Amino acid sequence: QQAVDWLHQQAEEEALHLLFARTDFDRYFQQTLQAVKNNDLSPRTGLRHISEFIQHHYFQ
Repeated sequence: QQAVDWLHQQAEEEALHLLFARTDFDRYFQQTLQAVKNNDLSPRTGLRHISEFIQHHYFQ
């Protein structure tokens, strides 16, 4: 089980690394983060926007 947990954690970290290495995603994430900081978006709405961005740009 320990090996499976380790593999799962490493896969998640690698996926995040690859995602943030993409300039289009990083730019969108930073814009969304700034909107949340400025109270233009709630954190929940920001997360929904980021999730939709990922779904529409990478899984369709």
